[in-house]
Amino acid sequence: MQPTDSRQEWLARRAAELVRTRLALEESVNRAKALDRDLSLAARQTAEARSKVAELEQNIADLKASLSWRLTQPVRWIGDKLHNPSPIAIQIPGPSLTACTPENSQPDPVPSLVPCGFDPPPLALHPRRIGVDVSSLCESDSRGGIQRVVRQIANHLVALDPDEIVLLDLRPGWPADVTWKFVENETTLARANQPCLELKTIFLLDASWRFVRVIGPLMTAARRAGIEVVGCVYDLIPVDHPETCLPQTREAYVGWLAAAVGWCDRFVCISESVARRLQEHLAGVPEKPCRAVGWWPLGCDFVELSESPAAPPVAGAYALMVGTLEPRKGHASALDAFEKGWASGELTASLVVAGRPGWGTEDFVARMTSHPEWKKTLFWFDGPDDQTLTALYQNASVILQPSTAEGFGLPVVEGGRFGKPIVMSDLPVFRELVVKDGYFFPAGDQDGLGAALQRALELGVRATKVVATSWNTSSAKLLSWLRETDSQIVLSPRATTDSECGTDHPTP
Repeated sequence: MQPTDSRQEWLARRAAELVRTRLALEESVNRAKALDRDLSLAARQTAEARSKVAELEQNIADLKASLSWRLTQPVRWIGDKLHNPSPIAIQIPGPSLTACTPENSQPDPVPSLVPCGFDPPPLALHPRRIGVDVSSLCESDSRGGIQRVVRQIANHLVALDPDEIVLLDLRPGWPADVTWKFVENETTLARANQPCLELKTIFLLDASWRFVRVIGPLMTAARRAGIEVVGCVYDLIPVDHPETCLPQTREAYVGWLAAAVGWCDRFVCISESVARRLQEHLAGVPEKPCRAVGWWPLGCDFVELSESPAAPPVAGAYALMVGTLEPRKGHASALDAFEKGWASGELTASLVVAGRPGWGTEDFVARMTSHPEWKKTLFWFDGPDDQTLTALYQNASVILQPSTAEGFGLPVVEGGRFGKPIVMSDLPVFRELVVKDGYFFPAGDQDGLGAALQRALELGVRATKVVATSWNTSSAKLLSWLRETDSQIVLSPRATTDSECGTDHPTP
């Protein structure tokens, strides 16, 4: 981009580049189709040749099994000796493999589309507009933890200040206005998908590590224009617990975090525990340009509570696990503990799992669906809607969160808001969320899980009190932090504990 370029000139170049890209894509698709036809023809010819070879082999087998073949065997033996008097191998001259396959005899490969060489957009500094990244949510919504947070925060930020907040899709290579996808009105529809080139701050709220190569040049252009870049960190699990993530996810996240240290003026985290851990991580990065790390509390009123409970999807007492099925969530350990309790008669409650299957859980899903207690005392709700999830929360006897690593823990906060006892791993972030009467057990301790579960299922047990924040308050605190460009993290003192209900609890 030249300094004198106008917005119209830049848009014209973008349009021309998009046309060239579309033509290249169509050409690539046509060549791929032609190659596919050639491969289909070659496959048919190969099948025909194999059929002929099989027919010849059968004919030879039939011949060797015939009476005439056995009667003429002595004659064939004498003939072989006369034609081959010595067992000397005969070298048959011929062209080498290299001579048969010159370089120019290889077919042209199908051209692959490389990232388009778009010039960076002509970004400019705006006095107050904050652009919030929702790119990943625009691509797909799996209703997982991050997706729920992004959707709630995006909607509430726009409601707090529709003139200051604009929701952005960064995947095109420039900030496209997609506010209309979340808040649809005359104003947002009028600017739908238009480039938003004047910003004060770009807030990477969504899972931007999925699009590092796309948004990297954009973040560099933003920094050159004086636009602040703020990164959002949900956890450092791929860094601290790489064994719990897919290799490609780990590589993408670690690469994003390394790049974000260069892009971002500030980071904001979803819990104080994550903020502390990020500070430790950044302390090990030499010459880090990041000025501040902050955090804000997430909300928990994803559904409106009604006075009367909804119809229970499961009859009787049950423990509820909410969240995407992943190895680190502890579903397998929970089922182990329930199997042991069911076998000994110490547990009569059911186990209810609510969440979509994630990576590495195929064996666990198969184990659940083929279990002897399947749909008797073991139930799974695959991606329940809000209404079903509300009913599950309202009628649960206890909420179970046996994760080995977490960045926040929405089910803990949500379970506390529904007035349920919560059994959870003894993780720092859970200690941060619980005010009183939490039923903790050492992470990964199956016996400890069973003991804590039995305590929580006792008659007259007290509900777990949690730090409850509405999404509106959560978004307001985040917006206030984003506006204060010189803000620094304020960490509370380390929590003290008491021994009420046989567990430790942070002092309110």
